[in-house]
Amino acid sequence: MKRYLFEGLSILGSFASLIGLTIFNQPLKSWQWLIVGITLVFVVFSIIMIYSSYRRENPKPLNNDQEIDSYLHNWLKKGGNCVIFSRDMSWAVRNHDIKEMLISKANRNELHIYLPQRIPFCDELEKAGAHITLYNYERYEPKSRFTIINKGHGVNAKLSIGQRTKEGHINIEYGPGDHVFAVANDLIDIITQLCPCQKTVN
Repeated sequence: MKRYLFEGLSILGSFASLIGLTIFNQPLKSWQWLIVGITLVFVVFSIIMIYSSYRRENPKPLNNDQEIDSYLHNWLKKGGNCVIFSRDMSWAVRNHDIKEMLISKANRNELHIYLPQRIPFCDELEKAGAHITLYNYERYEPKSRFTIINKGHGVNAKLSIGQRTKEGHINIEYGPGDHVFAVANDLIDIITQLCPCQKTVN
């Protein structure tokens, strides 16, 4: 929080310094107004970017299953191709709306799920067209749990990682330019290669 506050105040301080330098040159010339205007646009844009970064890295905690389900439903319905890397997909099994949405995605060939072991819901999803990959190896089981939307759609692809904190459950979102996103994609590719019988999401 302190870092973001410092960055915001630094930008505002720079803008204030520019205004201070110009107000002593009355009346302002047209080119001076142009510089002030461009700087103001830059300040507003920078503050928006700082706030967006703060919100992404400090998401609002989700306090119960209903809030978690609501977040995941809204998240998954945003994108096309969807990758789910989960332990048991309990959040999907318990929510009727999410189940229906996943079946709809499977019907459109937009769903690929990675699980350590098969669950009963897999049968229904596979019948609808979902691709199921099991990654339960004797010597290694990834601890990662995440979802990717718009898989294979360049800058539109997004990653969400859920984790428990002392404040509650949070989901942190990343884009293609983030290193975490690249690592998640690599993990998907590696496990998919270890399961050559499975069909890869395009």
